[in-house]
Amino acid sequence: MFFRALFVSTLVFVAAAVECPACAPTDLAGDMLVANSGGTRGTPRFCGYGIVVNGAGDPSVDCFYSTSGAGFSNNPASCPATIPIEDVC
Repeated sequence: MFFRALFVSTLVFVAAAVECPACAPTDLAGDMLVANSGGTRGTPRFCGYGIVVNGAGDPSVDCFYSTSGAGFSNNPASCPATIPIEDVC
């Protein structure tokens, strides 16, 4: 029984580890990460880079990534095509 519980726990941990994308610290243009959301297990990640000086401080580049770290709906000139997957969400 102990080994079965350990095996199941290990499978859950491994499954969670492959679903935690992490934003890169800068985009391809060298703009710093200024906003992010999501990236929890099973949730896509938003990464915002640079700041548009419009009073609101909105990111000038919006990048979106799947739970596997692959980019979608991104600006290919500024957004990295993929982002790393972290072990901890």
